[in-house]
Amino acid sequence: MAYLGQVDRKASNVQVFNVTSSTSATHDIGWTPPSEQTLIVTINGVKQHTNAFSFSGSTLTLGAALVATDELEVVGINDIGNSLTPVDNSVTTGKIGDNAVTLAKMAGGTDGNLITYDASGDPAYVATGAATNVLTSNGAGAAPTFQAPAAGGIAASEMKGYKQRPIFEWLTTTTLGLQGNFVYEHGGTTTQLVSGSNVTFTRSDTSGTEQWNYLYLDDSAIVTAGNTTITASELISSPTAPALNATKGGFYNGNDRCIYAWKQNTSNEILRFSKIQQAGAAIGTVVNNFSWRFESSSGAAYGTGWHSYTATSAYVPYPVGPAGICVAAYITLGGSHAHMYISDDVGTEYDMFTVNSPWTVNAPLSSSGVFKTRLDYAHSSYTQYFDLTGWLMSPLL
Repeated sequence: MAYLGQVDRKASNVQVFNVTSSTSATHDIGWTPPSEQTLIVTINGVKQHTNAFSFSGSTLTLGAALVATDELEVVGINDIGNSLTPVDNSVTTGKIGDNAVTLAKMAGGTDGNLITYDASGDPAYVATGAATNVLTSNGAGAAPTFQAPAAGGIAASEMKGYKQRPIFEWLTTTTLGLQGNFVYEHGGTTTQLVSGSNVTFTRSDTSGTEQWNYLYLDDSAIVTAGNTTITASELISSPTAPALNATKGGFYNGNDRCIYAWKQNTSNEILRFSKIQQAGAAIGTVVNNFSWRFESSSGAAYGTGWHSYTATSAYVPYPVGPAGICVAAYITLGGSHAHMYISDDVGTEYDMFTVNSPWTVNAPLSSSGVFKTRLDYAHSSYTQYFDLTGWLMSPLL
């Protein structure tokens, strides 16, 4: 960087030129003065005004030629006003004032780049990243870089079996509604969270067979759609029952996740159902529009032990039991002046209900659909009955 101003004066900076017996108006003084103001020109001891001479390079031109008896003297300070250039790498930090280097004095760079320090402690550029990248530290000894942001929260693969169910609603004999917002972790071709809202689905089965149908997230349709939004096009129903997939955390038929079930008649009509939440009915209880009266009787035999009954596939969707999509039968108890005990087929753990008016309960089912009942004591005048009117969805459904 050039240094502007007056340097220290040295003997080498002072120049002198003398001439006698000259009859010329021009003389080469031997150096190039910066300006006329740096010279003192005298003729016979008389100082000449700067208007009386001029310079071009090292040539002095007087306003008139000398005569042979004249004595010309020129004294000049050669370095006053000159620019001096420091040698490379000679300007130290101490020679620069704090906050003296402005942005305009900095070398140009690439827009988006940042300045950092490399592993040697020298200034370096951080290359510009993509629009969605964030500046990421690479630890001690390495410059930071722009990188894609790390995935936040919990990955879908860490939410095995997650669900936020919709409200399943019977709409017509051929359609049902998935009302409200819903989310499922779908372990299909890709493990991902899929979601939808207020979807109307038309049943797929038109076989004319009275049977249960199962509603699935259609993996192939989800793959084709290429997104995580569930519409009616990403759902499919089938009479093929699912199986529990413990690895995926849900009920699957291949890569299709089962999320609901309903029964159809021989006219391919969806039989009415509703979901309720009331005393005796856990969340996920489905009430059908059809029921099965198990028994209406009395007598001393009721006090002698457990009585087994089977909820067949005519009344609840299979598979059933602790590992089934139906974990309990929703039954209505009735009778007079007695206590009834409800248990699965083991009969070692049970719930007791006072049966002097209708009471609805979820009776746990075994893997073969069996549940048991027992009264507290026998009496010939007591009458008990119970109707199977629905089923309880598995927490994984």
